[in-house]
Formats: sequence, C-alpha cells, structure tokens
Amino acid sequence: MKGFSFPIWVIKYVLDDKTFKTDKDVVSKLIDNYCGIANNKNMEGEKSDNDIALTIGKLCLDNEGVVDDLKSILTKDNCKSGMLEYLKLYDGGKLPAVAEKINDGGQYINQLQYKFSSDAANWVWNTDTVNAKIDELICEYEIIEISNGVLSKNATYMEAIRAWVDKIGQIRLAYSMIKNELGDSKAFYEMLYNLYKQRNLLDSQKKPFLDLLRENIENFKYFMGSQSSLFIKACSFYLDDLSEEDVKSILDDDTYGFGGSYLLERDKYTGKVQKAVDLYKNAQLYTQLKKKWNDLTDTDSPYMWSNKYHMPILAMVPDDEVATARKVFGAINSKTKDENTITTALDYLDKMTYVQKLNNKEDRDKAFRDVFLEEFSELFDDVDEVRTYLQNHISDSPYHWLGNKAVTAKIKTMANAKYNESGYGKAKKVIDEMPAEQVKEYLKKMIEDNFVVGLEIIKKQK
Repeated sequence: MKGFSFPIWVIKYVLDDKTFKTDKDVVSKLIDNYCGIANNKNMEGEKSDNDIALTIGKLCLDNEGVVDDLKSILTKDNCKSGMLEYLKLYDGGKLPAVAEKINDGGQYINQLQYKFSSDAANWVWNTDTVNAKIDELICEYEIIEISNGVLSKNATYMEAIRAWVDKIGQIRLAYSMIKNELGDSKAFYEMLYNLYKQRNLLDSQKKPFLDLLRENIENFKYFMGSQSSLFIKACSFYLDDLSEEDVKSILDDDTYGFGGSYLLERDKYTGKVQKAVDLYKNAQLYTQLKKKWNDLTDTDSPYMWSNKYHMPILAMVPDDEVATARKVFGAINSKTKDENTITTALDYLDKMTYVQKLNNKEDRDKAFRDVFLEEFSELFDDVDEVRTYLQNHISDSPYHWLGNKAVTAKIKTMANAKYNESGYGKAKKVIDEMPAEQVKEYLKKMIEDNFVVGLEIIKKQK
C-alpha cells in the first residue's frame, strides 16, 4: 500500500466500473478493513488490530474469490482513478473547476500526489487528512486564479509565488514609510512584506493570504499605478520645490534605484529619497547648462564642437582661461551631477568672451594656424586640408589634439611633403629674383638667428 499514489479507500469510487467474482460491497468492506490494519483510527469505533484481522479472515472465508477481486483492484492506477472520481464530488468538484480556470492541463492530480508523497505513510491517511490536503491545494489554485488578474499567467503555485516576489520587487515604496497611509488594506501589504522577505508563504499563511488577496486585488491594481501619490504623502519633507510631475519622474526612473525598496527601513529609504532628489535637481541644472551651451554654439558639448570643426576647442581659448575652460568643458562633456561644478560652469558660460570666435570660420582658421601650424603656416593655403588629413590619420578625437605628439609629428610630415612639392621651388624662385646684395644681407640675417646655417657656410669654405 505504501507504493500507491493515494490512500486505498479512494478505490471504492471506481468499483461500479469493475467486474468481480463476489459482491462489490464485500470488496468495499475488505478495503475498509485493510485501511483499519494500516491505521485502526480509520475504523469507526477504533477496533483493535485483532478484531480487524478476524473480520478480514471471515470475509475471505465466507466469500470465495474476494481475494482475487481485491488483488485485481488494488493498483496504483486505480488509486489515481479513484481520487479523480472523489475530486469530482468533494466540495462540489471545486478543485477540477479551478484547475480548468487556470488552464493547468490536468496537472492538479499530480500536484495533489506531491502533497501525499511528502509523507511516506500516505496509505494510512483517513478521510479528514485527505480532505485537508485537497483543501490546501484548492487554496493554492485559488491564489493562482486571483493572482493571474495582476500577474503574468501562471499554472502552478510556485510560479505564482515567484511572480508575486517579482511584482513586489517592482514596488518603489518602502512599506515602513507607507504603512500608516494604507487604511483597511494594511494587513494585505504587511502580508506582501512577509512574502517578499521570506520569498515564500508558510502553510499557515496561505489561507489568510488568499482571503486578503480576494479583498484587496482591485486595491493593489490601483496601488501599482499610483505609487507617486503615496510617495508624496510619505516623503513630503524631502520633496520641496518639486512638482508632481517631477516626483513621478524621480520615482519611475530606474536611474534613481527605487525598485526593490519595499523592505527598507525608514532611515535607509529616506536617505535614498534625499540622494535621488539631489541627483534629480542637479540633473535639471545640468539640462540648463547643456541648453545654454547649445544656444551659444549650436553643438551638444565642447567634445562635439571639436568633432564638428575638426580642431580642439581649447585652441580657441585665451591662455589665461585655459585651466578654467578645461574644467568647465570637462564638466559639460561628462554630464556631471555635481551642483557646484554645474553652477561654476553656468557662470563661466555667462562670462565667456570668445563665443563669437567659436562660431566664425576665419577666427577658427586663425586659431588653428597659430596653435598648430606656426612656422609651417606659409606652406598651407587651406587649413581645412590639414584638418582633414589629421582627421583621417589621428585616432584620438579632435578634442584631444592639443599637445598631442602624434598630431605634431603628422603636421611636420605633411609640411615636409608640402615643402618638397612646392615650397622649395617658391623659395628658390624668390632667391633667384633677389639682388645679390639683398641675398648677402638675407644670409647674414639667417646666420644670426640660425647657427646651423652658419656652420654649413663655414664648412663650405674648407
């Protein structure tokens, strides 16, 4: 009997479909007495083991063939079939009905079997114990049914519980902060607190959870869609100067990390709120900074300005402002959330003296020549040619070209090629057209400033 799926008394619910050598009532009595052998509390009047054994012996002696009948009927499949028939009758067939509603595909009989398998002595269970297990499964299935109204569709109890844990993890409020604002629903949200903390429900909590779920399911739907109103009530002290739309933005934005806050204590949650408000306000301040920069330059950032014009923006900055400008431009590029840094940057943009030059091509070209081309400037009629060459041969962004050795080397290489291509010819032509005395004066001037040329002339006289 220990190997059967369910207690053997459920077989009596399929006797009508079987053919016996003896009367089915005799088979039924024999089954009852074997249940008594398993546990004499299953028998009315709690007969002794001796009495039950004598009754079984007499039934077998008085009814030839009943042993074969019992042997044929006592099977695992008949236990399962008998339980299915019993479930159609028990509590008006509630378990099969709710199982159909959640589309469990007939798995309820297996789910019930798991509950019996949890006790190695399932074959001794009396009717009351079996009914208690069925009631427990009905409770779990009704939890699934109601939960499916607010969660993704689930067909098993553990799937539903995991879905509840995930759903509670989406609550952006701390129970400790809102519990006094919940009114008659407080018990339900306290139950959710325990469920989220335990990641499961104790057996003793299942029925209370079902009752609370029935009462509060519509309230929970509303709650999930209107958390910002409770947030404002509970955290008003920290939300000064913020509109309702601002508050909703803070609460809904994953950047501020309010998901999974349900278990937080008041001090931890209020600390999170204060930090989020500060970050939000600074983000709004940064938005002002970004807009001001865009209005001034028609670019999103100093980094993007440099990419647009193929030159580092710091090349446009007066020498005495470079250190400050570098910090300000870095703040805009990095999307800083530091209030003091943003305020300083806004102040600098208000006082920036070279805005017009940033937007003027002639000024940009002059700055590029002065900073990058220097003594090579006469070799290049068009600075855009140099910019394009650098853009194609330097891996760093134009924002980082200033002081870049690779940039200096590339310009020198390009200048050398330009000199060989046309500069040498131009220089030679100038010399050819100069009067002899002027050439001598020019050479004398050169050896004053360039000792290398002077040494070359000395060497030629030896």
